[in-house]
Amino acid sequence: MGELHLLRPYWLAALLPLALVLWHMWRSKSESQSWKAVCDPRLLRHLLVGETRAATHWPLLVAGIAGILAILALSGPVWKKLPQPVLREHSALVVALDLSRSMDAADLRPSRLKRARLKLLDLLHMRREGQTALLVYTAQPFAVTPLTEDTKTIASQVSTLSTSIMPSQGSRSDRALLKAQQLLHNAGVTRGDILLITDEVDNTQSTPALQELVSAGHRISVLGIGTRDGAPIPKPDGGFFKNSAGDIVIVKLREESLRQFAQAGGGRYHSLSVDDSDLNYLLAGIETRPELNSETERDLTTDIWHEEGPWLLLLVLPLVALMFRRGLLLLLLAAVLPIPEPALALEWDDLWATPDQQAARLLEQGNSSAAAERFQDPQWRASAHYRAGEYEKSIKALEGVDSPDSWYNRGNALARSGKLPEAAQAYQKALEHEPDHADAKYNKQLVEDALKQQQQQKSDQSKDGNQSQQDQQQGQDSAGKREQGQKDRAQQSAQDEQEQSETGAPKDKQSDNTKAQSEDKQDKGRKQEKQQPEMAKQKEQNTEQQEEQQADARIAQESGTKENEADQAVEQWLRRIPDDPGGLLRRKFHYQYQRQQQLPPESKQW
Repeated sequence: MGELHLLRPYWLAALLPLALVLWHMWRSKSESQSWKAVCDPRLLRHLLVGETRAATHWPLLVAGIAGILAILALSGPVWKKLPQPVLREHSALVVALDLSRSMDAADLRPSRLKRARLKLLDLLHMRREGQTALLVYTAQPFAVTPLTEDTKTIASQVSTLSTSIMPSQGSRSDRALLKAQQLLHNAGVTRGDILLITDEVDNTQSTPALQELVSAGHRISVLGIGTRDGAPIPKPDGGFFKNSAGDIVIVKLREESLRQFAQAGGGRYHSLSVDDSDLNYLLAGIETRPELNSETERDLTTDIWHEEGPWLLLLVLPLVALMFRRGLLLLLLAAVLPIPEPALALEWDDLWATPDQQAARLLEQGNSSAAAERFQDPQWRASAHYRAGEYEKSIKALEGVDSPDSWYNRGNALARSGKLPEAAQAYQKALEHEPDHADAKYNKQLVEDALKQQQQQKSDQSKDGNQSQQDQQQGQDSAGKREQGQKDRAQQSAQDEQEQSETGAPKDKQSDNTKAQSEDKQDKGRKQEKQQPEMAKQKEQNTEQQEEQQADARIAQESGTKENEADQAVEQWLRRIPDDPGGLLRRKFHYQYQRQQQLPPESKQW
C-alpha cells in the first residue's frame, strides 16, 4: 500500500474551465427561463405556483459533480504500486562459432567442428535459464538465431552447421564480436556475455572490437578447439591446404593468445575437454555478474502503479443519466439487463505472436499438420505439409510462387508423391532461375535416372508379354491339330463299320441270331468308339485350360514381381533425394552475403 497521489495532476487545471461553463449555464438559464425578463417582479409571486428555485438549478449541480469526478478520473488517482524490473541484465549469452576451414582439422577426432558441435549441444542443455543466441562466422558473421530462452530451437540447428554452408572463407573474430554486440543491443541487453568457440584469434584485428564491447559493459570468454600439435586442413576435393610457399598448412591451438584475449575481455578461457569441466568453468563466470549487486538491481526497477481512476467513472454514469428526462429509465434498464460476455475475435496468442510465429512453434513441437494450417507464408506452409507427408497439399501451397526455392521444394514434393516427370520439370524451373542451384541439379539427375530405369523395366515387361502371347498362340495351334486328328480317326472308324455291315451271309435261323449278336456287338463298339473321342476331347480341353491358367498365373506373377521391383527401385531413388536442412541455412547465408558490401577476400582461406 503506497501513498495516495495523482499520476496526471495537470488535469486538475480543467476544474477552472468547468467552473466557467457551469457559471455560464446558470446565467443563461436564469436570464432565458426567468419570468423576470417579461413580468414585473411584484406580479411574479401571484403567477408562479410553489417554490421553483431549488428544482430549477439541480441539473447544474449534478453536472458539476459529474464533471469533477471525470476530471479526477483523468488525473489518475493511485495508491497501489507493483514493482517490476526494467531490464534483464544477467545471463544473456551470445555464442559465436567459428566455421572456417581450420575447424575441419582432425587433431580432435573425428574433427574439431564435430567436437565443437557436441560441446555446443551440451552447453545448450546446461543453459536452463537466461537468453541464448547463436551466430557463425568466417570472413563474415551470420546470425543463426537471435537471443531466445528456447534453447531447443538452437539445438535443432546445430547438426546442420558445417564449413560448406558458408559463402566466404576466413576467420574474422572481430566482425563476429560486433555482430554479437548488435544482437545484444537489439534485445535490449546492456550487460551480456559472448562466448567465442574457435581455434585462433587475430589480436591485431580483434582488439578494437574487444575494447568497444568491454566499454559497453559486455564480457568475452573463449572456448579453445584443437591441440598444441595441430593438424593439416583437408580440402573438400582431397588433399590438404597449402600456403603461398607450397607447404601444407598445420593449424595449431594458440592457447596463450586466446587466454590473453579472454582476460582482456573480462571473461574466462578454457580449452575443450572430454568432460563438462570446461563448460562448468565458463558458465560459472557467465551466469554470475559480480558488478550487478542488489543495490544496482533496485536501481533498475520501476514502480508500476495500479490506476484507480476508472472506478470513478462508475459514479459519473448515474449522474449523467439524471441530466436527461428519460435517463432514469435507461439507467434502470442497464441495471436489469444481463451483462453480455465479452466476445474476443482474437486468441490470447494472437496478441503476442504472429500466425507464422505460432506455426513455427508448432512445427518445432513436431505438430506439422497444425502448423501448416496456421502458416500464412505459402513456402512455410508447403514445408509443413511436406514434413507431415501431405505432398499434394504441399504442391498446392506452392502454386503461384515463382522462385528457385519454391520450384525446388515443389520438385521434392512431386518426387515424393511419385510424379517423377513433373518433378524433373520443377527442378528444371529452379535451375532456370538459379543455374548454380546444386541441390536442384542433384535431385534432377536422380529423378531422370529413375525415369530411365522405369522405361527400361516397362520395355522388358512388354517383351515378356509378347513372348507369353506367342507361347499361348502356339499352344492353341497344337490343340487344334490334335482335335482335327481325333475327328479324322472317328470318321475313318465309322466308314469301316459301314463296310462291315454291308458284307453278305446265309439267311438261316442261326445265322440270324449270330447276325443279331454281331450287330449288338457292333452297336456297342460304335457307342464306345463314339464315347472315346468325346472323352479325349474333354480331357484335352481340361488340359488346355490348365495350361492357360498356369500361363496366366506365371505372367501375372512375373508382371507383379517386376512392378514391385519397379516400385522398390523408385522408392530407393526417392530415398536418395536428400532432406538437406543445411541447404536452407546455406542459401540464407548466401543471400545475406550478396546483399552485404563486398569486401576484398581474406589472405587466409582457413
